[in-house]
Amino acid sequence: MSIYNFLVALSKEYIAIPNKTLEISNAEVDRYLNAQYKVVTVIPYADNPVKNVRILNQQELDELLDGYNDYAEFIIEISLIAI
Repeated sequence: MSIYNFLVALSKEYIAIPNKTLEISNAEVDRYLNAQYKVVTVIPYADNPVKNVRILNQQELDELLDGYNDYAEFIIEISLIAI
């Protein structure tokens, strides 16, 4: 099992590695912190699955994502809508 646990931990580290990293200005960071984001999720209820659309600021997005893996819901889209 220790090899399995090692491989799981390694895969989680790999997933977290960005594909690309770009430098941005502090002003751009401020704009993103104050922006609005559209978050689309799906709840796969057995009889009546639903798609939820939320419009959130960065703080609300952080709150949604905190402990998100406990939800029976999955994110299908996060997009910047207003900066």
